Amino acid sequence: MGTSDARQPIGTVVGPALPPTAATVMGMTRLLTFLLLAVVALSVLALIDCLLTDRSRVRSFPRAAWAAIIVLIPVSGAVVWFLGGRAAAAPARAATARRPIGPDDDPAFLRQLTEQLRRR
Repeated sequence: MGTSDARQPIGTVVGPALPPTAATVMGMTRLLTFLLLAVVALSVLALIDCLLTDRSRVRSFPRAAWAAIIVLIPVSGAVVWFLGGRAAAAPARAATARRPIGPDDDPAFLRQLTEQLRRR
């Protein structure tokens, strides 16, 4: 047993610490910039949606409280708003309840054309 078997305590650095390279710093800066922009975009989108949502669709808290939650808790506040802060939109009306768009889709107009053709 020589002195080369001496063990280092856990957590100590054996060699000199290497400074980060320029590529590593630039890559991390880009990543953090992208993440910051994503958080800001999500928060702005949630805040605009909260402020423009009809009052009858806002659930659990008043609109001002939701806006404060979205601003003060950026990511979680926006996610909670989208998942539970607003009620689902009203279901679309059935296709049978729609009015005809053009004259060729209107049964009354088509009957009138048929009657006119029979008279000639």
